[in-house]
Amino acid sequence: MGRWGPNHAADFILTRWLRDQANGQKILNEDTKKPILQFVVIQRRKGDEWAIPGVTSLVDAGEDPAHAAQREFLEEAMDSENLEQNELEDIMKLVKGMFDQGLLMYQGYVDDSRNTDNAWIETSAINCHAEFQEVDHCHLKAGSDAKNVAWIKITSSLNLFASHIDLIEAVANRHQAHW
Repeated sequence: MGRWGPNHAADFILTRWLRDQANGQKILNEDTKKPILQFVVIQRRKGDEWAIPGVTSLVDAGEDPAHAAQREFLEEAMDSENLEQNELEDIMKLVKGMFDQGLLMYQGYVDDSRNTDNAWIETSAINCHAEFQEVDHCHLKAGSDAKNVAWIKITSSLNLFASHIDLIEAVANRHQAHW
């Protein structure tokens, strides 16, 4: 932990509906009859756990959590540190456009293995829901401290880092999606 007391993190939860490639219709879960959401997930280099982008780095002193979440998403899920300047500008514009429509899903304490009696993680979890066509232009590539990145279906059986499953459940409930 970087300091005593709360250590602020930011999580950027990018979602989209799982759609039929042939007709573009939302795919429904057979049991619940609710549409299926997907979200971008990274596999951490340290520990191999799957997580929401943003988990491994804390918000810098004086930095807005929303800006930190966007920065971490670009670094971890789009390898922004290794892009040419023109590519980076295009991707930043796309992500910022989605991010401007983001919704704060949760802000506060989260269960985390790094927590102690004297230092703990508090996060700002922001959900940005993109339409299918918008995210076709998002070329996911693991970067920073991520070794893999992917779109995965949201289900209650996911095994995610720390208490990320709670954040994902809140997103599924917000969108009235399959859980």
